[in-house]
Amino acid sequence: MSEPIVVTSPAHLRRALRGRTDFKQWLYLGKNVRFRAQAQAALGLAPWDSAQKLHETARALRQPFLDLVAQVGAGQEDPITWWSTRLSWKMWIASDLFLLACYLHLAHDEVTQAIKRHEALLIVVEDPWLLRQLQENLGGADSRIRVVGESSLLAAKGRVVAAGLLKRVRWLIKTLSDRRRQRRVWPSRERFVPRDPAIALFSYPQPSSFKGPRQWEDHHLPGMEELLAESGWDVVRFSSPDCGGYERPLAMRSDYFQPLILWATRQAIWRSFKAMTWPGDPLPLTLGGRPVTWLIHREQWLEVGRASLCAFRLFYETASRLLEKGNWRWVVYSYENQPWEKLLVLAAQAHGVRTAAYQAIILSEFYLPYFLGKGEAQRMPLPDIIFTSGPYGHRLLQAGGIPPGKLRLTGSIRYRELSSDEALGACQGNGRQPRGGNILVALPIDPPMAAHLLEALRLNFPGGGQEEGLRFWIRHHPLHPIRASEIRFPARLLPADFTDLKRDLKEADLVLFTASSVGFQALAMGKRVVNYRSGQLLDVGGVYPHSVPMATDTNLRQVVLEEVGNLSSPKSDSSRPWVTQVFSPYDPQRVQSVLGSPRTAAAAQEVVHV
Repeated sequence: MSEPIVVTSPAHLRRALRGRTDFKQWLYLGKNVRFRAQAQAALGLAPWDSAQKLHETARALRQPFLDLVAQVGAGQEDPITWWSTRLSWKMWIASDLFLLACYLHLAHDEVTQAIKRHEALLIVVEDPWLLRQLQENLGGADSRIRVVGESSLLAAKGRVVAAGLLKRVRWLIKTLSDRRRQRRVWPSRERFVPRDPAIALFSYPQPSSFKGPRQWEDHHLPGMEELLAESGWDVVRFSSPDCGGYERPLAMRSDYFQPLILWATRQAIWRSFKAMTWPGDPLPLTLGGRPVTWLIHREQWLEVGRASLCAFRLFYETASRLLEKGNWRWVVYSYENQPWEKLLVLAAQAHGVRTAAYQAIILSEFYLPYFLGKGEAQRMPLPDIIFTSGPYGHRLLQAGGIPPGKLRLTGSIRYRELSSDEALGACQGNGRQPRGGNILVALPIDPPMAAHLLEALRLNFPGGGQEEGLRFWIRHHPLHPIRASEIRFPARLLPADFTDLKRDLKEADLVLFTASSVGFQALAMGKRVVNYRSGQLLDVGGVYPHSVPMATDTNLRQVVLEEVGNLSSPKSDSSRPWVTQVFSPYDPQRVQSVLGSPRTAAAAQEVVHV
């Protein structure tokens, strides 16, 4: 009797099994830990840990995927709309397209191997669009393959349209309300126009940004404002038009801050509300020789269900209006190649203002927004200058398609306390000896990744480590807080913002992390760290030295206990050379030489006029 190969969804699992639950292995393709747990309970068997194969697949598909997105973008006629989409962004926290493409190839490969070995195989697919793609790709390939699930996507499309309409209405109401509240407390109705040579410095307000009655704490580019002012520039901070909730603190800083919501006219808000891209017929596209038509179509339909096109269009409209008049010379911001950054570059280019961006975070091979597809360097609105934080990031960006003439190696401005031995010594120096019990768990900004790490801890340490003498301190990302009820095992939930991380790191004996720069900072401070990698998600946290242990869903307990046992042993400083490759010492003079001063800018203009 031939062994079956069943591909189904969590909702159709019981019907697909037909009473059979004796599969020796099964594969789960999805991000939802609750759905995965339900499938595991039905089968009485944990899913196959596909992390290694998933990452091998991702590395093979990485550049072809970048080229595919570039191919789609080459045919777009409206650059503002295209660069506002999640498809053009390619960011893992905003789009699952690349992950789903990896799932697709992984499923194909496992089905092929099961057929060759005459083995039974069960694949549970969470996403209905991926299931539809597999149904189309595998249909008729072998008589043993059964794909069980809804073949129609009309219900999914209907939910997307309804959600999109609701989100747009909410966005419109919130935007008009934010505009009214900011204008009500702003001390002047006059339109701000800089007369002296000025630099616009992008800033993202957080509660910890407001230092003192009028000062500003910059968590992304600390010291940049002072450096620019030292060169003689007038520095004007500005923020995105969707940063509501800080109207009064920003109004108290009106002499150096311009919230873009002040530059939003009713006409611009209405134009932004109408910004829309509607999916046409599915595009017959392939990736790695396999059709991905329905995955691309999924991305286009999901864009209908968001209000982000409205928000990004308004960003462009307000930034363009800000830069339209006045003596603006540069726009400076932290570089992550997000949609709003590309629109900011377009707005600056339209008014003859140069742009400079600072790569301030850790790069990894799967941070796809930083890397370009074929021909994209000529079309993508990139800043004129990109300051890089270390040789590693500099090489990675250049190899990823960024034109070398745009790159300047200036060292780390954001993590300068980690990039020099002297500053690092001061950062480390609290003199506390490891006690072995305090484990800081640094959750990433991505909610599914955070959920996977918490679930792995719950399964490996159901008692919260109390029997082993451990204490888990859960530190959520400041931009994505969690509730204590989401932890589901004994642990302490720490308050988190950008300012208390050093305190938490100093008190920790061991740091457990995934897709977070906290792991890098802990390593640089001489802490023992453990990097967690889920069996269903890509590790996007960066490339770490081989000395950093990797934990998975199945061996997390073993790895953590081994590292706790090693705390009493001296830790070698073998990671230090790697740290300085990622974040080299900051060179403010080189930044100043690139941006110049009002005097050098005026001299350059005179030469042009002559």
